[in-house]
Amino acid sequence: MKIKYAFLFTLALLAGCNNEEKSASTEVKLPDGSEIVLSGIFINSSKKPNAEGTLNINKLQYTESIEIVQAELESKLKSLGYTPYSLPSSEGVKFNYTKYSAPTIGVFLKSASVNGKNLSFASIYWHESKI
Repeated sequence: MKIKYAFLFTLALLAGCNNEEKSASTEVKLPDGSEIVLSGIFINSSKKPNAEGTLNINKLQYTESIEIVQAELESKLKSLGYTPYSLPSSEGVKFNYTKYSAPTIGVFLKSASVNGKNLSFASIYWHESKI
């Protein structure tokens, strides 16, 4: 009988071991109609009309470094057939991702310290052309 209670006690203890913070995930619908799930926290989304059509911007916040965020984005977009190329930027890390017959996706990554925490911010954007 003691073994049964010891076993139940051990199970109860193990049940409380999963108290780690769950990471957020955000789904972003891309201009080619596909969707990617990213580990960042959604900040906002906006559409800005301009001479080329409409600029769609999705902003996310990450607790990971820029390098980890960049690797996640590159992995997800490459798996959908996008090809990355780097752009010079003095303010952060900037990449464009191209795919045949789809608008170019731009990604701008920047790190900042907020309330003593180092965070990374991603802006994912593309143009929808005028019809």
